[in-house]
Amino acid sequence: MLGRWGFAVTPATDADTALESLEAAQMAGQPFRAMLVERLLRGVDGETLGHWVRERPQLANTRLILMTAIGYRGDAQRLTEIGFAGYLPKPIKRSLLIDCLLTVLGNPHDNASLVTQHSIAEARHSEARLLLAEDNQVNQKVALALLKKLGYAHVDLAEDGAQAVKMAKTQTYDLILMDCLMPNMDGYEATRELRRCGATLPILAITANVMAEDVERCFAAGMNEHLHKPINRQALGDALERWLCPGNNEDMVLEDALTVDRAKS
Repeated sequence: MLGRWGFAVTPATDADTALESLEAAQMAGQPFRAMLVERLLRGVDGETLGHWVRERPQLANTRLILMTAIGYRGDAQRLTEIGFAGYLPKPIKRSLLIDCLLTVLGNPHDNASLVTQHSIAEARHSEARLLLAEDNQVNQKVALALLKKLGYAHVDLAEDGAQAVKMAKTQTYDLILMDCLMPNMDGYEATRELRRCGATLPILAITANVMAEDVERCFAAGMNEHLHKPINRQALGDALERWLCPGNNEDMVLEDALTVDRAKS
């Protein structure tokens, strides 16, 4: 998988082999940019390997990411003190892995902030641009409050389907939350119009209609998912994660080995 993403990857099954690879690459003038290390290695564990690497000034630019199936209290502080740049739970999800690598490699001089699944989620939420199409003022306030609590800071509001279509045609959004029953143009017609224009972004229906035929109507119009009112915070958050980070649906299990990787030049 790392290879398909454009990384040149060297595997090592234990800490001694990993350290030898790091030092040899450094001497050859082709240092590894990052190392993914399993916590429970055979023999010397991953945290100890992290200590070994950080004790060698010549390897200071190699970013360390710990992978573990078991988390312990105080992990974040301890790993930051050792000098790890990232901390990922196993099984590792595709989108989480690539986001972690891009963040770690994109900030090579940031030694204070540990990149975790939580910090990555917060960054995704703060960067996502959403459009909420809802005509009822009470429902608007409820939905906006829920989105704010979930960490979504960039949310525009359309008060009917026609306005939603106009805004989606002139601005870039990552996802639309579409009420189905609105004046001027309802959510079904608004979605059909956007699909006719080639819009491919996720459109999630929010409606009080929960009969099977209502759900089918949403999908027939081109909506991707059906959320019923009153909106549940957990259901809303889960749906947004699914459609804003589709790679989260595909878990990737890494074996209990250590993988050293460096970006291709």
